[in-house]
Amino acid sequence: MGRGSLKAGWVAMALAGLGLLAPAVASGASSGEITRAEVNPDWTSASIAGVAVRSNDCVVPPKDPDGPQPPKEPETTISPDSPPWACGWIPFATIGPGSSSADCSASGRRLNSIGEDVQLAWVGPELQGPGVAPFDLAALSLARGSAGPLLCLSAVEAVYARKVCVPEIDCSGYWIVHQVHQLHSALLGVVSPTPLSPPPLGAPAPPPPSPPRCRTPKPRPKAAKRKARIGIGPSIRVTGSAKPVRRCKRG
Repeated sequence: MGRGSLKAGWVAMALAGLGLLAPAVASGASSGEITRAEVNPDWTSASIAGVAVRSNDCVVPPKDPDGPQPPKEPETTISPDSPPWACGWIPFATIGPGSSSADCSASGRRLNSIGEDVQLAWVGPELQGPGVAPFDLAALSLARGSAGPLLCLSAVEAVYARKVCVPEIDCSGYWIVHQVHQLHSALLGVVSPTPLSPPPLGAPAPPPPSPPRCRTPKPRPKAAKRKARIGIGPSIRVTGSAKPVRRCKRG
């Protein structure tokens, strides 16, 4: 085999291994907690809350304990197609099928490739260093009802990774790859409406409602007296029926 064929073989191997990366050095530690995971009885609305935390800062570029110290800036850097970018860190929450924290690692739970059966419930800000990102959603409409009972809190982080190098191929520089951290998980719990509590035993009964008060009628102006009078003969009787008078409570 000639030298040209040998070189072509190395190139083919390099092209086949472009997707392989050296172990990446995480640029920040992640943690989080879900503090509320509730759903109404008909599974149409959820109430969720929690917090995601990035503790450490970014390391650019990563240190290699087995080799020489790399320069302050990478020679070449290949960035991802979507955020987070260099040193970025984005927390997010998803709601979908599953029953344990292991189900949060499914491929459909990734920020940039949400599955059809998974709902993206919340996306936090992109942090370039240490920070805290809380979330509190009191009325989140559920797209898939009881088919998605698992709430997952995650974070995606952009880290530097060394390229896999083969002889006679220039593979200096770094890739920026995405690492997903699973921070916390919880199953949505149905919240029943709180019934009205009865009065304590032995407490006096509330008094009955008071009768409505009557308004005092305004006095009518007296009609002017007429001088003319009409006489009634002895054979004519004037009859009338008594009208009941409503008595109202005064005072």
